[in-house]
Amino acid sequence: MFLKSIMKELYPAVANRYQSIACQVSSSINHAITVAFDRGAPVEYFGSGKTAGAKFITAIVKDLSVKYGAQ
Repeated sequence: MFLKSIMKELYPAVANRYQSIACQVSSSINHAITVAFDRGAPVEYFGSGKTAGAKFITAIVKDLSVKYGAQ
């Protein structure tokens, strides 16, 4: 459910804010993830393989929630 929310709500909101479209936001996030993995992204967050944008965001949110408490 959270992943669908990212795709249906977060990407369009970011696109609207920056006068773009949701698929471009998704593409840009995936590019950033590719670059991060090429530069050695931390394995403790994402495992050993590259992940998709929504899963990447979910992993970051979960880690921040653990570190700083769900607010």
